[in-house]
Amino acid sequence: METMEQVRPAIAAQSRSTRTARVAATREQIALQLSVRLRGLTPQQAQELAGLARERSFAAGEVIFNEGDQASEIYLLLEGRVFLGAKFSESAGHVTFASIGPSEFLGWSALVHPHRKTAYAEAVADTEVLVFRSRELLDLCDQDPAMGYVIMRCLLATVGQRLIATRQRMLDIFG
Repeated sequence: METMEQVRPAIAAQSRSTRTARVAATREQIALQLSVRLRGLTPQQAQELAGLARERSFAAGEVIFNEGDQASEIYLLLEGRVFLGAKFSESAGHVTFASIGPSEFLGWSALVHPHRKTAYAEAVADTEVLVFRSRELLDLCDQDPAMGYVIMRCLLATVGQRLIATRQRMLDIFG
């Protein structure tokens, strides 16, 4: 009969093998999601980008970030819903100006100076995101300008949509 000390390395190797297969499958799924969201990426570019991503979960009601926070990460929503808002005054509290869902980015301000969050973000449903460190993402864009163009074009569209949503919300509130 084998002892635990003899069996432990085999169990650890099997666990690593299973985990490696699961991570590889997940990376393939992430690459596919990225290629759908970021139209124009080649399969190789989507794989490179997927290599930077890590998954994270937020529970309903959890604050993802606050306006003014240091911004070093950008998120791509996979599942769930997030409200974005801003604090216009101490008495008004946070005013929601956008509700975003799967396949949408948030935290774009991590890619531009002064690298501060421009809004408040709260998960209003259990939410799954891909997280990208802004420095790694910018480095990848510098290394592959064609990929950088696709990413920045998509993020510029996101910023434009948020500006329109914010303007509309302001008109709704202040007439």
